Amino acid sequence: MFLILNRANLIVCITSVAKRVKQQENGLVALAAEGETATAVYAADNDSFYPLSTPGAWGMETYRVAEVESVPGEVIPGYWYYTGEFFTTPEKEAELKKTKDAEAAALISGITFVTLAESEMIDEVTITEHPDLFVQWDEFWTGSRGAIVQWEGILYRAIHNISHPSENIKPSENAASVKWRRIGSPGEEWPEWSRPILPEDGYVMGDKVTHNSKKWVVSEVGGDGYNVWEPGQYGWTEYVE
Repeated sequence: MFLILNRANLIVCITSVAKRVKQQENGLVALAAEGETATAVYAADNDSFYPLSTPGAWGMETYRVAEVESVPGEVIPGYWYYTGEFFTTPEKEAELKKTKDAEAAALISGITFVTLAESEMIDEVTITEHPDLFVQWDEFWTGSRGAIVQWEGILYRAIHNISHPSENIKPSENAASVKWRRIGSPGEEWPEWSRPILPEDGYVMGDKVTHNSKKWVVSEVGGDGYNVWEPGQYGWTEYVE
C-alpha cells in the first residue's frame, strides 16, 4: 500500500497502486523511467495525480509517497503518518467520523433509492432526476427484470432478466424495445411485446405492451407469477382508450 502525504505528513490518499510520472514538454503525462526524475505520482485508487518535488511544473502543493505493508482499517485520509506510525487527535477523529457517517448515510440513502426505483415504487420523473445513482451499462452487465442502468445520460429499465452477457444489447440499439424500456419517455409506456425465452423472462401482473397495433395489459399469470402467452391468446386484456 502507498500513502500520499502532504508537507505536514497528513495522509491525503491511500492507494494500492502508485506510479511515478513526469510531465513532458508537450504537456502530456508519461511514466517516468527508472532513474529518471518524476514530477508527480499517479494514485490509481482515486485516479488522481499528486505533484512531487517540482511544484513549478504543476503549480500546486507538493507531496511525497510512503510505502507501507498495511494500513489499519480505521485509518483514512485525514490521519497523520510519522516514523512508521499513524496518528490523529480526538477532535480530528470526531471530524473524520462525522464525515464518514455522512458518506455512509448518503450511500445507504442511494442504495435505498435505487432499490425502490427498481421496484417501481418511485415515479419516473423523480428517478430521472438522479441518474448518477444508477450503474453504467456495459456489454458485461447482467441483472434482473426491473433493474435500471444508465447509458449516455439516459436511464433504461430491463424488461426481462438478463442472466448472461450474450443476452445483453446496448440500450440505445434497442429499437424494438426487446430488452430495455427508456425511463421517463411517454412513448415507451407501451413497449412492443417480446416473446419470453425463459419463464422468468415473462411478464407480471399489470405490465403493459403493444402487439399487433393494439395495447394490452397483463391480467393473468401462471403459477410461477409470470405471463408467457402472446397477447390475444390468454392472460391479457386489451386496453381501450
